[in-house]
Amino acid sequence: MKYKGIDFESEICARWAIFFDLLNWEWLYQPRTFEGWLPDFVLIGNGVKVFVAVVSRDFFISEATKTIDRVSFSTNERIEFLILGSQPFLNKDVINLGLLKDGYDDSCSSWVPTSLGKWFGSEGACKNEKNLYGFCHSENYFSDRITGCYDGGTIQGDLWYFPSEEYHLNNLITLWSETGKVMSQIKTGWR
Repeated sequence: MKYKGIDFESEICARWAIFFDLLNWEWLYQPRTFEGWLPDFVLIGNGVKVFVAVVSRDFFISEATKTIDRVSFSTNERIEFLILGSQPFLNKDVINLGLLKDGYDDSCSSWVPTSLGKWFGSEGACKNEKNLYGFCHSENYFSDRITGCYDGGTIQGDLWYFPSEEYHLNNLITLWSETGKVMSQIKTGWR
């Protein structure tokens, strides 16, 4: 499937690229190889690069984690990896993109769901002036990978919009639905 002049190997990768665009996230498709493994994307945040693998079926997740674990231990770089499925997890209890392996803390070697929301920072320096959605590790380093805002480990007040708030849930569901509409337009030649 072709989107933005790029020939994607799968429709699901094209759909994620559309979603990233709707979220106003910077991304590159198939940016580089790691010892024979080619990530589908890199998300470029505020000082952070997160390499992304898209898996179309849940049973491929364990294979992807094994491959990425091998790659992550063989590099000296501080790199983070995200595994995405066929869609984000969007329901009233949880909003997350997929599984994130934190590259900031050597003690954290497990794959954990991401928290998807809007960060405005407790440190005062980050204001998220573009009002972007972002994501963080749900158990370790609570800095938004897109804006760089850090919530200080708190979800109180206006520092961080808790991701399951109804407005944000509905907005993200609408954005994901919009990706399906764009895909249909591409398939029928309208885009």
